[in-house]
Amino acid sequence: MKNEGGNAYGKKLERWSGSCPSEADKKGGPIMDCLRMVVGRMLKGVSSMTKGELKMKNKIIGLVMVMMLAAGTAFAAQDTAEVDIYVTPGNVTASLTALTTWYNFGTVNLAASSHSVTGVVLQNDSVSTVSMEKCITALSLGALVYPPAAQDDIALYCLGDAATMPAPASFGATHEFTNVTGTYDTLADSGAADITAVPVGKGTTTWYKITMPSSVSSSAQRKFDLTFRATTN
Repeated sequence: MKNEGGNAYGKKLERWSGSCPSEADKKGGPIMDCLRMVVGRMLKGVSSMTKGELKMKNKIIGLVMVMMLAAGTAFAAQDTAEVDIYVTPGNVTASLTALTTWYNFGTVNLAASSHSVTGVVLQNDSVSTVSMEKCITALSLGALVYPPAAQDDIALYCLGDAATMPAPASFGATHEFTNVTGTYDTLADSGAADITAVPVGKGTTTWYKITMPSSVSSSAQRKFDLTFRATTN
């Protein structure tokens, strides 16, 4: 290596007999040692250098220092470790309370319809909002038919979320029950929309309509067993 005009500094570098290990055969440690040796030899004889030699030497030292830093980081080792985090939700049980557990239509004439005049409130005591469903699990006498067509046929409707007694025309197909064997149907409001999010601590008020058959085999009281189901969202 020579600077402008050829000088003793270039000859000093040529006289240095040390050799750096190749990157193909050595790791970062020996390469760093080699670079340190180069810098150490450059620092010798500073007092005998000309101004031009000293300027060139400072540039070379800066370049070597950059190479030393690169050599110190290029061979940094890495490794990874995996950690799995688990959590189990708690207190997810739905809680539903019927504030009133029955309603009696009283006496309703054959081939006539009647509507409940007071509502039955179902309160959501869960820790989250709930959707609502309804079903009939048993009918003491007769068959559930919409509309009643034969002897002992009877029709029962149920809607929810009405704060006050709904108009008779509010009851429709979305408020019917599928059967009397426990098949759940969505509880719908007076606008025929499914009730999907009863707020925590709040209730949905249910209302009922019954349509009687044109004839009966017995004047005994009929009883519907209803079940409502709340599902947390």
